[in-house]
Amino acid sequence: IMKVIDAIKYLQHMGNTIIVVEHNEAFIRASDRIVEIGPWAGDFGGKVMFNGSYDDFIVQDSLTSQYINGKKKVAIEFSHRKSKVSVEIKKAHKYNLKHIDASIPLGSFTIVTWPSWAGKTTLMYTTLYRFLNEKEKFIQSYIRLALLKQWLTRQEILSAPVMKKEDYMHYENIALQAFYEDVGVETIKWYEHIDNTLYVDQTSIGKTPRSCPATFVWLFDDMRTLFAGTNDAKYLGFTSWHFSFNSSKWCCPACDGYGYKKVELQFLPDTYIPCELCKGTRYKPEINNIKRRGKSISEILNMYIKDAYVFFEDIGHIHEPLSLMMDIGLWYLKLGQPAQMLSGGESQRLKLIKHFLKSYKWHTVYFLDEPTVWLHPEDIQKLLYVIKKFLDKWDTILMIEHDEDLLQFADKVIRLDEWYLK
Repeated sequence: IMKVIDAIKYLQHMGNTIIVVEHNEAFIRASDRIVEIGPWAGDFGGKVMFNGSYDDFIVQDSLTSQYINGKKKVAIEFSHRKSKVSVEIKKAHKYNLKHIDASIPLGSFTIVTWPSWAGKTTLMYTTLYRFLNEKEKFIQSYIRLALLKQWLTRQEILSAPVMKKEDYMHYENIALQAFYEDVGVETIKWYEHIDNTLYVDQTSIGKTPRSCPATFVWLFDDMRTLFAGTNDAKYLGFTSWHFSFNSSKWCCPACDGYGYKKVELQFLPDTYIPCELCKGTRYKPEINNIKRRGKSISEILNMYIKDAYVFFEDIGHIHEPLSLMMDIGLWYLKLGQPAQMLSGGESQRLKLIKHFLKSYKWHTVYFLDEPTVWLHPEDIQKLLYVIKKFLDKWDTILMIEHDEDLLQFADKVIRLDEWYLK
């Protein structure tokens, strides 16, 4: 961080003006002027809460200044059971890793840290994640190739009786050693205790405006079923399909159920504006006339999560994911907010909620790559709350991170020092 600040100072001394969006204390302290926007997120923000020097900022009583002057701290009850089993990585040497050993305790929260180019992603993703996620496929492909080299045809291989156990184990051992060499490691032990691996990044939850929080966490299917069960819908013969904005017959013909239209600008990024015909509701009037508790399905999609949380409080299977979204600090989003309007941090937190709701069988390892990027300390605390929910299920969290607020909660920190590098 200090190197980045030094580079910014150098650009400033050259006569440039630098504007940085940042929550880091070192950045804020090094700035000449601070502008804090708030008081909350999304539509509940947009006001200038402070505009002045660091000395004036540190003594005011805003949310950000309270975290910097120590009045508030990231604090959460984080106790959880820990497994006695660890995945042992021996002599990892891919790219710039210098034959390092690392132990990842299962059922725990582990952080890999150190500056850029130290090999964090290589250790976590290229070595361990790839090994866990691709091992079986690699071994099976290797065995098939070995049999083809014996001049057996593909049909002979598929129709042959089951291979003898000792022959299979022979090929499997050779294939495993080849895979170790491919991922750049001597051995990885005790991975047999892992049943699922998930890489949770900050890419968008969808590629089109049809994708939104309600569809991504499977809320929308339940909502459509509720509307199909109303008396008016039954009288008209409407099923849950009628309430889908993917239905070409009942969605708005002008925007095809997107609710927005894309405007391509020649020298600027594409932008989206509400559809002039449906005013962003996505549906034809016949669908919007069906009400449940006085609300149409388009009005519910336009609800903030905090309002939908109250509206569906007596419907458990809908209320649960809304409760998780409230807990992780996404209360300000709208259920039908288009995916391209969500930040990377918001998308990543929605992915965590979706994985938690899916409830994978047995033991799962979650890989996260710097989830605190662009997150305020208030949001980091909410992220910790959801991480603890996974740990309470005895799942494992493995994360690349530098934030001190998260490091203090880690069960183990793996620091890649300079001497690890080639």
